[in-house]
Amino acid sequence: MSDNSTETLNNSQDDKLDQILAGQQEVRARLEQLETKVDERLRETRPIWEGVQLQLKELKEADVAIQSQIEDLKDAQQSFRAEVEKSFRALDRRMEMYSDMVSRVNLYQRDQEDRVDELAKRLT
Repeated sequence: MSDNSTETLNNSQDDKLDQILAGQQEVRARLEQLETKVDERLRETRPIWEGVQLQLKELKEADVAIQSQIEDLKDAQQSFRAEVEKSFRALDRRMEMYSDMVSRVNLYQRDQEDRVDELAKRLT
């Protein structure tokens, strides 16, 4: 009987070891399948990812170009503003000059009218 129980114990241990080995092989097979799927997905998504990276790079370059253009526009705006202000100051000076000239002409006209009135009084 002791031989039988030892043999049964050995068989039971062998069965358990076989089950463990079978489970390990199953886990290994599933892991290989998973690695295969991951590799396939990487091959599928790598071109997409590279395209996204290229687009991001192009967007950054475009952003830099746009920022440069904005700075150029700001400089041009400041230059234009200075030129417009200068032109308005010149226009103000001219308007003052013309206003002064009109005032002088009005004074001259009054003087002429006064002379004409005085001459008219003398003749009458």
